[in-house]
Amino acid sequence: MQPWAIISAIVGILALIVTVFLQLNGSINEKIESKLKDPEFISKVADEVKLPFVIFDENNSIIVDTGAMNIIDKISINKADHKDIS
Repeated sequence: MQPWAIISAIVGILALIVTVFLQLNGSINEKIESKLKDPEFISKVADEVKLPFVIFDENNSIIVDTGAMNIIDKISINKADHKDIS
């Protein structure tokens, strides 16, 4: 076999590998983009990764609790320590 034939075969195989890789990469990117635009998928993700947090006001009223009060025993406000930020 001639050296140019071996080089041509190697270049052809490399071109085929690069083409397959680029096609797969494009396909994966399209699937990810379509999932990120799907409201049902985003809702499922949000339900799974929701961190526990609590929002409360100065009257010790809990406004929003997404599971943090299962970890926190009590929230209290000490107004004597309240300082305005300037």
